[in-house]
Amino acid sequence: MEQTQRFLRSLSGSCPGVDSETVVISTRGDEDTVTPLDGLGGYGAFVRELNNALIDSRIDVSVNSLKDMPVLHQEGVSIAAVLPRGPVHDVILPCPLEELPPAAKVGTSSVRRAAMLRRIRPDLRAESIRGNVGTRLRKLDDGLYDAIILAEAGLDRLGIDRDRQRLPLEDFLPAPGQGAIAIACRSGDDETAGALEKINHGRTWREVMTERLLMEMLGADCSAPVGILASEEGGGIRLRAMNFPEEGRCVYRDETVDHGDQAALRRMAGTLKGAGA
Repeated sequence: MEQTQRFLRSLSGSCPGVDSETVVISTRGDEDTVTPLDGLGGYGAFVRELNNALIDSRIDVSVNSLKDMPVLHQEGVSIAAVLPRGPVHDVILPCPLEELPPAAKVGTSSVRRAAMLRRIRPDLRAESIRGNVGTRLRKLDDGLYDAIILAEAGLDRLGIDRDRQRLPLEDFLPAPGQGAIAIACRSGDDETAGALEKINHGRTWREVMTERLLMEMLGADCSAPVGILASEEGGGIRLRAMNFPEEGRCVYRDETVDHGDQAALRRMAGTLKGAGA
């Protein structure tokens, strides 16, 4: 809902006079807070109902955390805009990673974070945690976990001021699109897409779409432990990516490519699938 309010403020600034109605749609991922995400069909669990509402014309746009959107779009739905990206880092609460004792229980619903955690601290126990941010914080406070890992952007958007430590990007690359809010509409709805284009943040769009394209070339989804971060630098795009093609094996690449150079992205994807470091 906070992300929706951010979208509406941006829309009213760029398209004054546009009337809006907020429609709250509960998704399977919202309702089932016990089953691991890969058991719900992955991160699509948070967008499937929204996409169906778009296709059925019950809504005209949907507001999504981009990292929750599958890289292969549902037919009939298009991402039309992204808002300026927030922080991309993962954070750990309540203490730095190095202060956790051996065998400490760390809550995360992400196979990516769990794989990266095991790489740095194989002595820790990465265990599934579900629910919204408030629910996860309560589980931490109740002693069900010794620590939890969350996206910094989510805490910031909710205005939650708690002790936290950023996890370094060299060890914890974010999910593609992490920190970005995506606005989707029906494919072919040119009027709505034209309005949304006015609020699209160009740099964020170029970076996150590069991340998603590399993810697609890897053939990866939410069940794949992959982290990717793109950033525009010096006229090109710097791409940092980390993949765990099998348990205990990590492949890391840090390359700068030209905008739109799909051949370079394919080569990078091939390397990420290959021999580990």
